[in-house]
Amino acid sequence: DAFYYKKGSEDYILVCYTNSISVYDAKDCKPISEIEIDDYTYNTEWFVSKDNNYVYLNSISENMYALDTDSWELAATIPKVFGYHVSTDRFYTWSNDMTHGYFEHFSDKELIKIGNEMLHGEELSEEQKSLYGIDD
Repeated sequence: DAFYYKKGSEDYILVCYTNSISVYDAKDCKPISEIEIDDYTYNTEWFVSKDNNYVYLNSISENMYALDTDSWELAATIPKVFGYHVSTDRFYTWSNDMTHGYFEHFSDKELIKIGNEMLHGEELSEEQKSLYGIDD
């Protein structure tokens, strides 16, 4: 399966192979990136995120792969996904007991804001930062 993607003045072609996704410059077909994934993809669905920073590949294997369109690296593997809704930026999933639900995509800045609101201005101790690998 292949997908054409345009970001600004750049044109890309993304191609699925066994256990990988290759990204090519659409103008000259030169390879830009090869992204390893956990399974063979076929009968795929492609989506572009609301902010145009990610391309999502939904494979028949129930995994969705989020590709960062700035670095062309795998940003995330989202298991048990049966869909993505672009206008709400939501991933629709199910659990082992077949309960259906969704979760929203948040940017790094949004996650930091949510975390700060949850902590009510408290800071992590140096020990906690060390435990979680957080650098200031």
